[in-house]
Amino acid sequence: MREAIFGAAFLAMAASAAAQNGAANARELLARGSGLIASQPAEAVRILEQALRLDPGLPTLRFQLGLAYHAIGDEADAADELREAVGQTPDSAVAHNYLGIVLFRLADPKAALEEFRTAARLAPKDPNAHFNLGEALARTGDSNGAVAELRVASGLAPGDAGLVRLLDTVETKLAEPAGTIKVDVRQVLVPVVVTDAAGHHVTGLRQADFHVFEDGVEQKITAFSVESSGVPQIQPAAKDSAVPPPAAAASAPATPPTSAPKPRRTYMILLDTLHTSFLHFVTAREALVKLFHEEHSEDTQYVAVALGVSPEMVINVTHDASAVLAVLESKRMQKIWADGQMGGVQPEMERFRRQLSDLRYACDQANQDEALQVKCAAGLQQASQQARQIAELDRAVTTGFLRQFRSLVAQLARARDRRTIVLVSDGFQVEPGREAFALVDAYFPFASHCFVPASIYCPPNETLSASRMADEFEPILKLAEAGNVTIDTIDSRGLYGQQAFDASTPGTSSVVDGAVGRVERNNATAGGNTLAEIAGATGGTAFHDSNNLLGGMERAFADGRDYYTLAYVPSNANYDGKFRAITVQVRSPKAKVTAKRGYWATPGAQ
Repeated sequence: MREAIFGAAFLAMAASAAAQNGAANARELLARGSGLIASQPAEAVRILEQALRLDPGLPTLRFQLGLAYHAIGDEADAADELREAVGQTPDSAVAHNYLGIVLFRLADPKAALEEFRTAARLAPKDPNAHFNLGEALARTGDSNGAVAELRVASGLAPGDAGLVRLLDTVETKLAEPAGTIKVDVRQVLVPVVVTDAAGHHVTGLRQADFHVFEDGVEQKITAFSVESSGVPQIQPAAKDSAVPPPAAAASAPATPPTSAPKPRRTYMILLDTLHTSFLHFVTAREALVKLFHEEHSEDTQYVAVALGVSPEMVINVTHDASAVLAVLESKRMQKIWADGQMGGVQPEMERFRRQLSDLRYACDQANQDEALQVKCAAGLQQASQQARQIAELDRAVTTGFLRQFRSLVAQLARARDRRTIVLVSDGFQVEPGREAFALVDAYFPFASHCFVPASIYCPPNETLSASRMADEFEPILKLAEAGNVTIDTIDSRGLYGQQAFDASTPGTSSVVDGAVGRVERNNATAGGNTLAEIAGATGGTAFHDSNNLLGGMERAFADGRDYYTLAYVPSNANYDGKFRAITVQVRSPKAKVTAKRGYWATPGAQ
């Protein structure tokens, strides 16, 4: 009895010690994660989620995790965590305020309004709470209430010139006669690139040359602008117009700048080190080196990031193209690629392919060798489980990759200049485990009894299926669209079907070589389709099936310098959060138009 009591007490002490250690680790993770929200929000999410698993009740943890989700644009999860935070600390004005902000982003202004009311009541001297409440009141139709709250906010922050100007503007609008027509200035901005059949930019077009349609309904273009690099391009044929064509760039007087010009465009070179093979990475780097040898621009800034299992800053924002070139030419780039691969799925997939190939050989020879028959039977029992384990790893790695991607887009979307991401990648899928599951089906098709002797049980594999990670992938497209961030994709594999010979690649059994080949081709196509989807959704161009990677990169940079911007106020004023398709046409039937495919009509859409 004493031994039993002693044992129970010992176990209780051990459990208590483990709980204390877990709580201490959770507190340490909370401190680390909270400090990374502003600079590395995706990493902050990962760390804070780990803390949550250790100690779900840790004070302020839910609030900080909500802020981290908000920072990466994951508003749905942010709302869930902030609701938990409000439940834990109902008297926290800042928690109610941030929950209101997130609900506003989720197109729920009425719920946001209640949170802002609570925040303003709990913190009556906080100008931000009153400002947010005023904006929510304005969006829900209470103009007088909005002015009252903005006046309170202005009185609490008299030094905020922007707030004072906003209050003056709103008061002036309210003072207008009742019969005054008020114009909704919620415009949709559509950057448009126009090229001819040879890929040259078509310049000199005017507003009258464009037609823009939303869900098939033509919209009135309310604003029009032209951005030109000054490099001679293709001029359209003259049309009847009283407006003279713009003067040639060469005729402008050359005046040396007195100071560094304000950036007019930003290029982010995003190197996908997680999914790109070393040979393709080297080829892409060589193309980038050639690109930056010729890159000279005083009003452009650059940033380069390697995105692998975790992100690595190749070079931070700089106006100096030669600085980017120096890093690209350095030996550090090889290490950057290797670091991006560590912990990824590709090594596991290569090992799995070899195991399946060896297993297929054993099953093919099972009638001739008893040892191979045992190996075949044992391997068939394990294959599906191994595929599921790879799928779990793939989901975890892909989640981290997409969240980091989303964080980078979110940071770039805050700027106001022309922003272009040039994504260099071998392509990737957003259906974790799809390749592993398909390979099991290809090597051992259950409908054909796996092509094994009848004495060997072949377990069914119909349950092996992958699902698309829409909740992680689509917010990236929404953030880029809302911020007018164009993403051009460069498929670093070059010409499809010209894969380099790899002596380490196992041979395939003639029994299933056709099916395995189809899986590999389908997987490669799916990776390229993801790149095309990203480019199409954001108004970029997908460069693929070409060994001219430099040409694709040059085109991506050129598209960021020669483009038109159309603006219109949607005729459909019902902001219901649904996707609306945009189509842009120009008068010339031979011209190719590249623009974002549409937008999500949330209350804050632009």
